[in-house]
Amino acid sequence: SGEPATAATALANLGRTHVRAGRPALAIPALDAALETFERLSRPGDVAVTLAKLGAAHGAAGAAASAQRVFERALTLHREGHGVRFEDETRAEYGRWALDAGEVTIALEQLQAVVARCGDDAAAVARADVLEPLSRALEAAGRLGEALAVLRRHVALQADRRAAEAEATARVRLLELQYGVQGDQEIARWHALELERRNAELRERAARLEKLSVTDALTGLRNRRALDRRLREEVARAARYGHPLVLALLDLDRFKEINDGFSHDVGDSVLVRVAHMLAAHLRASD
Repeated sequence: SGEPATAATALANLGRTHVRAGRPALAIPALDAALETFERLSRPGDVAVTLAKLGAAHGAAGAAASAQRVFERALTLHREGHGVRFEDETRAEYGRWALDAGEVTIALEQLQAVVARCGDDAAAVARADVLEPLSRALEAAGRLGEALAVLRRHVALQADRRAAEAEATARVRLLELQYGVQGDQEIARWHALELERRNAELRERAARLEKLSVTDALTGLRNRRALDRRLREEVARAARYGHPLVLALLDLDRFKEINDGFSHDVGDSVLVRVAHMLAAHLRASD
């Protein structure tokens, strides 16, 4: 069975290449052929791995039901003990597809499972490359604080990786200088520019998540999370310097009558108008 298995592996890898190149129509026949061979040879581990690739292909082709069915079949084989060392890869692929397909619950389940399986192994988490999509899934689920924490962990891991790459680059450059070898400086420059671009995108997204996590979506005012954080800071500052601290509470009288008599949409409009009035008459430090 050596030659058929080798040919099937080549087909599976070809299928994955087609998926990554945006050619799912070419990927699916190749993966189906590989899958048929592995099943005929009774190699369930290879079947599980190929199913994960096939799920990604169906997902890229827009066949959501087929993608989910194939991914679930792969996970069933993993749970039965077949191809378990590739389970994280399958779950990560499944989670990324589910997120793109709007299946946030599935995405969270799969991506969080990968992170949990990696535990405190930072290298394993970095290899799995699931923190950034997990952050987006948490954001889509409205869990902004968790999304921000995950994104910060992703940024920190990326920083560690950049530091390791910089150290390796420095060693290569030193060897080049020692042995008179000319390095490809242009490629290195473009690589550095691309890293900076991606880092800028991550910083921008982290800032946006930070703002969303402390902002009320309707009025644009700071929310309870921001109040709790700021109040602790102000109480500590007042105690440290012996300054008075004023907390003003505002109630909208008979607001229920507005909702009941004119609809909640009108009530929302009133809240927005009041919020704008408050913001216009407060100092930035208030």
